[in-house]
Amino acid sequence: MPPLRFLYFDLGNVLLNFDHRLACRQMGEVAGVSAEKIWEVVFASDLELRYESGEIDDVTPEMRIEVKQALWVPLDEAERKLTYRGERDAIRKAREYLQAHAEEAR
Repeated sequence: MPPLRFLYFDLGNVLLNFDHRLACRQMGEVAGVSAEKIWEVVFASDLELRYESGEIDDVTPEMRIEVKQALWVPLDEAERKLTYRGERDAIRKAREYLQAHAEEAR
């Protein structure tokens, strides 16, 4: 079997609990707006649903570059680069899973 090159995790209430209100507070801190405003724009509208369903795909080339860079952070570097504890915990769990199942990937 070839070595594992890519591992995808669906984290949002699939592998990990996801607190939408906490996400709003964190996004609000980064964006400099209230958590309530984030909730209104992202979750109270259809924006999240459109994003999750893949409907939103009209982004600028600059944004595509940012998304590509965000998606392809080497696992060894990811934990150091992440801001929030929950994100770092998810990476730590992914690393532990990969180490525990390394033999299966061979």
